Amino acid sequence: MRIQNLLILTLTILLANSRQLNHQCGIHASTMKFECCPPSFIYDDISLSCICPPETPLRIDNTRCVPCPRDAYWNAATASCVACTGGKVYNSIVGMCMCLPQHFLTKDGLCVTCKEPLHWDADTATCKECSGNQVWDSNLRLCACPPSRPLLNYQN
Repeated sequence: MRIQNLLILTLTILLANSRQLNHQCGIHASTMKFECCPPSFIYDDISLSCICPPETPLRIDNTRCVPCPRDAYWNAATASCVACTGGKVYNSIVGMCMCLPQHFLTKDGLCVTCKEPLHWDADTATCKECSGNQVWDSNLRLCACPPSRPLLNYQN
């Protein structure tokens, strides 16, 4: 009985040390055998199985864990990567799909860029052209007369 207790104590210490070092080994739920997880997986004490960590949640062929693509986010409820739509990419800091910098969100939910000579009009949520022979001044961020054609100030 004493040897059996000593053996159980030794196995318990080994198990605790392996979890403290890398937390990638444990008793597998289905086989009840001690085993280590494959690279990129972590051992889950609740399910007693190897799972993908939060930063790389997508399981590929049960052999490796990878992050979701840039235009997608992890949906824990469906256990899958969900693609952002309309040209958006997932921003993990704010936790939502957003347009890239210098892209604008239309009323239809699409991300667009405005090509010269157009500029983004926030009031109409569309790309517009300047009127009255003006051009878009990206420094001032408004329509202005070009330097070659200054505004004439008529006074009566």
